Amino acid sequence: TPLEVGSYYVEFKVNESYDEDISPSNNTKEVSLLVEAENHDITVDSLSLNPAPQTHGYDGGESIEISTWLKNLGNFGEQDFHVYCTVKNPEGSTVYNNWTYSSYITPGGGKVKVTFPVDWNIPTSPSGYYNITATADLPDDVNASNDALSMEVWVGEINDITILGASLSPAPDPSYIGGEVVNVSLTAQNPTEWAIDGVVAGCKVTSPLGQVIYDKSKSVGTVSSMQFILEYLPDLNIPDLD
Repeated sequence: TPLEVGSYYVEFKVNESYDEDISPSNNTKEVSLLVEAENHDITVDSLSLNPAPQTHGYDGGESIEISTWLKNLGNFGEQDFHVYCTVKNPEGSTVYNNWTYSSYITPGGGKVKVTFPVDWNIPTSPSGYYNITATADLPDDVNASNDALSMEVWVGEINDITILGASLSPAPDPSYIGGEVVNVSLTAQNPTEWAIDGVVAGCKVTSPLGQVIYDKSKSVGTVSSMQFILEYLPDLNIPDLD
């Protein structure tokens, strides 16, 4: 007889009518029985890229394998449903679209790794963050909020000039009294793997009243990979205090 959803007690008995049984207390056994409705719930647990991105991301031109881990949060074994992967470039255009089937996933927390059969050939342009999304398409899934997972990865060169220090000479001792002429300089580095064009060094000084009393810059030009620079700006004339 089909059972409705709910909790049941099942009682097993032996020798119920046997009067000479010396231990009738152990002639019965009760167990609980829980009847649940089918609960289908697959979550996309993680995404992985092989080879993994460098610290900054990918240069562009690589071919990588995309995989995802699926987890079965339901109470029913699942298999042979579609799993999709798409990649969109910084402009929102789809540059990769692939799918495969999932193998069997045990209920109650079972996991399986799904690898998409076609590698992603990363383009060399445009530079920027690319969005990678994996989606599990399970019929009758009760929780649509965990059916997809996205990650972003940078593709292309990174422009990243880092200021290492700035100097005023002579230095305040402990402060300026007004009227001094001060040399202004800064040091910086290009810590990336690429040369960076169009670098500009500058300095701006604002008074306590918000007045800009110094705003100078100079073109540095191209800074090579890992190169340090030391740049001197026009002198700063410390205003006299009235």
